[in-house]
Amino acid sequence: MWWQTNYSTWAEQLNKTIVNYRNINHQWEFSLEQRQVLQHYYDANQLLLDCLHSNCEVIPAIRQEIEATLLLP
Repeated sequence: MWWQTNYSTWAEQLNKTIVNYRNINHQWEFSLEQRQVLQHYYDANQLLLDCLHSNCEVIPAIRQEIEATLLLP
């Protein structure tokens, strides 16, 4: 059968094509410090979301600005 003899080569070529043309599937190797910064960034965004979904009073303009800028680099 075709897939038994060709699947491995086909899958490897597909993976290379995806990486080359879609710029995804990179192997990220973050340092401990970088992972901590990413975790703090995530935690801060999660806190903002939690506040927005609670009964806190936020004027619409501020709410809109927070929502528009969440998860930006």
